[in-house]
Amino acid sequence: MAPYFAKVVERVMAQLLHLKPEELKVTPEFICDLHKEAFGELFPLWAGKYRDRNVTVSDHTPPSYFEVAVLM
Repeated sequence: MAPYFAKVVERVMAQLLHLKPEELKVTPEFICDLHKEAFGELFPLWAGKYRDRNVTVSDHTPPSYFEVAVLM
């Protein structure tokens, strides 16, 4: 999976580099759109959306799912 992820992230980053500074407004919607662009083909049901459950990443516990939208 890592090579696939690297390729789509590279593609999305290349698109970002072509934006003019005034076109680059980082908002929660912008972040969700980037995520959907990068991972929508592989994960169409949840790419570009906030998670709806709690997760653990190794020994790190990210914020609860219901806090993500507010923190964004």
